[in-house]
Amino acid sequence: MSAGGKRVKRESNHPSSSSGTKRAKKHGVKQVAGMILELCGESENGIYQDELEARLREEHGDISTESIANALNTVLQEHRLQLIRDNRSNWYQYKRMIQDQVHKFKGLSASELQVYQIIQSTSNMGIWTRDLKTRSNLQQPQVAKILKTLENRKLIKSIKWVTNKNRKVYMVAEQEPSREITGGAWYTENEMDHEFIQQTMKICLHFVQRHYTRDTYEGPMLKDVTNYISR
Repeated sequence: MSAGGKRVKRESNHPSSSSGTKRAKKHGVKQVAGMILELCGESENGIYQDELEARLREEHGDISTESIANALNTVLQEHRLQLIRDNRSNWYQYKRMIQDQVHKFKGLSASELQVYQIIQSTSNMGIWTRDLKTRSNLQQPQVAKILKTLENRKLIKSIKWVTNKNRKVYMVAEQEPSREITGGAWYTENEMDHEFIQQTMKICLHFVQRHYTRDTYEGPMLKDVTNYISR
């Protein structure tokens, strides 16, 4: 499958039992890992595994499936490569990490990195523990321990919904939460800002009264009030 979502068509590279078929070469893990990182670094959106394997064999010869699998495991464990789920196709892509990210995720286990990536995929809406448990296939105690680790490392943060303070969602630390979660301008630190609302109402009323025409019974348009408040 290509980065655009189409499956790559290619001839089979698996070794045949026929004596006339050339066997796949077994390259060194370090050598194949370098090839993989180079190919993954060419795309901002990452590359699907079947496309990655196709290009490796096209550009570097008949590399064995075992060599590719070993190299992928190595670079994933070293956090030099990130496994990302494409929400549109539900397929996974490999994306090369920049140096700052390598340091950021250093020491995380595979499960911790998996949970982080699930949280990252939810963007500004975040995810709550029950959904996180379902998507990660991990038990509740494991999820709780991982969340604590990620929070302590300041990789994620927890946010309470203004309309349901018993519901807490998790999102990556640098992500700004949705207005649906925070309540937008009408809330301050998860509490409705009544004073701010009252002052805004007074300003709106004052503007309407100033621009109301008694002769024609016409007042300002909503956009006029909005622009005045914004200024």
